[in-house]
Amino acid sequence: NSHSSLSVWLTAEFNTSNLYSGDVMNPTRMQEELLLLDLKKVCAILGLSRSTVYRLEAAGNFPKRIHLSERRVAWRAQDVSAFINRQNERVPNGN
Repeated sequence: NSHSSLSVWLTAEFNTSNLYSGDVMNPTRMQEELLLLDLKKVCAILGLSRSTVYRLEAAGNFPKRIHLSERRVAWRAQDVSAFINRQNERVPNGN
């Protein structure tokens, strides 16, 4: 399946709201590369808890966060997408 859960989420997000850009209706790869996801969105996309995301990151098994300010962090959508793809490769046929 060529659509990752991140791509599905991006399509739904951009089709139902204008959170990131006024006229975006169909996200492209370039938009995904520029998009940053906060912890709440990362957890929603992956179906993981905050502590699991942080634990995976600390173990080197999840992309490193970007510090946007002293109290704000985010992850690059393309890095989260790559993580999803790696997980799919580790589990053949989604099993």
